[in-house]
Amino acid sequence: MSAPLPVDAILPDLARALASSRSLVLQAPPGTGKTTRVPTAVARCVQGRVVVLEPRRMAARAAARRVAGEWGTPLGQDVGYQVRGDAKRSDRTRVLFVTEGVFLRQATADPFLDGVGAVVLDEVHERSLDADLALALVRSIQQGLREDLVVVAMSATLDAAPLARFLDAEVLTATAPLHPLEVRFDPRPDGRPLEDRVADAISEVRGVGDVLAFLPGVPEIWRTARRMGRPVLELHGRLTGAEQDAVLRGGSGGRVILSTNVAESSVTVPGVRAVVDAGLARIPRLDLATGLEVLEVQPIARDAAEQRAGRAAREGPGVVRRLWTARDDRDRPSTSVPAIRRSDLAPTVLRLLAFGEPDPRSFPWFEDPPPGALDAALELLELLGATRGGALTPLGERLAGFPLHPRLGRFVLEAEARGAGRRAAALALWLADGGRPEGELVDARPPEVAEASRLARSGTPEPDALERAALAGWPDRLARTRGEGAVMVGGTGVVGGHHALFVALGVHPSRRGDRGEALVTLQSRVEPEWLEASERVVHRFEDGRVRAFRQQRAGALVLAEHPAPVDPHVAAETLFREACRSLDRVVPDDPDLHEILGRLRFISQCVPFHGLPSGGADDTLLPALEVLCRRHTGFGELRKAPWRGTILDALPWNARQHLDANAPERVTLASGNTARITYAGDVPVLAARIQHLMGTRETPRVGGRPVLLHLLAPNGRPQQITDDLAGFWANTYHDVRKDLRARYPKHPWPEDPTVVPPKRR
Repeated sequence: MSAPLPVDAILPDLARALASSRSLVLQAPPGTGKTTRVPTAVARCVQGRVVVLEPRRMAARAAARRVAGEWGTPLGQDVGYQVRGDAKRSDRTRVLFVTEGVFLRQATADPFLDGVGAVVLDEVHERSLDADLALALVRSIQQGLREDLVVVAMSATLDAAPLARFLDAEVLTATAPLHPLEVRFDPRPDGRPLEDRVADAISEVRGVGDVLAFLPGVPEIWRTARRMGRPVLELHGRLTGAEQDAVLRGGSGGRVILSTNVAESSVTVPGVRAVVDAGLARIPRLDLATGLEVLEVQPIARDAAEQRAGRAAREGPGVVRRLWTARDDRDRPSTSVPAIRRSDLAPTVLRLLAFGEPDPRSFPWFEDPPPGALDAALELLELLGATRGGALTPLGERLAGFPLHPRLGRFVLEAEARGAGRRAAALALWLADGGRPEGELVDARPPEVAEASRLARSGTPEPDALERAALAGWPDRLARTRGEGAVMVGGTGVVGGHHALFVALGVHPSRRGDRGEALVTLQSRVEPEWLEASERVVHRFEDGRVRAFRQQRAGALVLAEHPAPVDPHVAAETLFREACRSLDRVVPDDPDLHEILGRLRFISQCVPFHGLPSGGADDTLLPALEVLCRRHTGFGELRKAPWRGTILDALPWNARQHLDANAPERVTLASGNTARITYAGDVPVLAARIQHLMGTRETPRVGGRPVLLHLLAPNGRPQQITDDLAGFWANTYHDVRKDLRARYPKHPWPEDPTVVPPKRR
């Protein structure tokens, strides 16, 4: 008989919810038992297999072992697991725990999820790339292919409302009586080495039970272990499954376990009553400026800190020692940044294409990725040969089935074709698991793993097989020496290369040479004859104008370039594209241009005519800009170009006639004088001297509307503003005449202004 857990109280509600809905969101704090009890409850409600997605291999194995024990069945029969390189399952398995990556490969191979009755997504709050993609894929399958598929999403800290809206799901909340948890902070900032601080904190909390210490990575674990000077246990992704499982089975008490964030959620480490949290994690982030994904040690958010602290209070009162101050805790963000905003999306996009999604940009993500990251992923897949024109190639289909990043998969397949598949697979698996060899790739000695032989075959290796394979997997990291450093494809400067041509597989932005450029940490030699030599002319927009260069290239790497004649067609397209992004830099502040735009705006509002643009940017300025870009090559020339004439020249004859008739530039007055009309505001304005308007009885009209008259004194200053000229002559003129006649006696001031006065010599 299994011991009761807090989540048991809502399992009847879960069964009732699934009887009426196919989607459910369960919010439950750490330690409630949701990972083990909910899949069992779901299995009672559905026909077919229940597939439970876990964020880590260790969690999948541990949860399967726990549920199998509760069912009283051998692991691998009714309850099983499948992770990369390891599986215990059978045809009769009802509840199968898998990692998110394994599920995605299964869904790609079988989009109908044949035989699956429910998918349970555990720990969705972690928001890994695979978790986000699995969530969106399951929802897509449920809506388009399998209306009967049950989807349950479980989270400890994620805001349930957006997830419930995305899944159109009911929300259930489980509560747990929390054991008392004492939280201790640093009294003041501590600048000592991390291993010293962790060792002291472990000594401080020892005695209440096992101690679980969270560190950002394996190097920090090893340094802390040396600093402790006593036997400690490690828990991280580089251990074998058996080594990880041994830690999770518990011990005699008093253990000290140094862990990365693999123990942050989904698993219970028995006996732990104290947690030491360094407050750091090594997080991958895609640097779009260089195209490189880098691992950065960053402070964790408060939600991750709560997850870690919960490890100490699962079995009784506990204590958590946080190696930061209470003030620092208040300044930390409340939630972690989802991986989709900061990671390399190439593996995700490849899986989407293999699933049958024609356009990853229009895929219904739970949260849309940054457009720049999507574009970078699509470009990389094209470069690797996984896609052609955005469509998956046969090579891409093979890469999608690999449990590796597309780069690593391409590396393995190329090496296999050259007889070195097994060694390349071992290297790829090592790199995928966080291995960071340094120096020359051919000198790296990865650990032996059985999975390497399952991934690729070996034969008689060709000379330079690994180096050629590295070039296939990292074609955008090709570099050549330049002076004391080197330059990569795309122009990124690096230091530390040992060959005239090499592939920079590892670049460490935070480790820099004397030149201040990023240091190459792992490289592979390239011979010139391996590269396809080519020459081409490229156009670039530099310093406000289009320039052309003739490049000598080796593969994707530019060896040399010299100025070349500009192709007028390419220059026009390039200039137009750049000018559209910076209209304010190319449209002149020209009165003549403002006048024609104002006339067109007036016509579109008062007397529209087919064939006349509205005077706006989209239908007036951009067509004119496109024409002008065919004649010029830079922003400076565009600002001096004849914009007004270009706009007028583009008008059809009848449209031009309509414009001149209803929004003329000038009107002829009864006095024989002409006056300019301006169309800057909502009402056209005619400014003229009072003498020029004498003889004109009514207010001039344009487009059927009266203009606004600015009646000027002889000195050119407005004396009256009106749209009723007849009323001015009748009511106001004589007072104005009395004043102005004395000041300007040489100008005519007739008694009757509606009669044109004779011109004076």
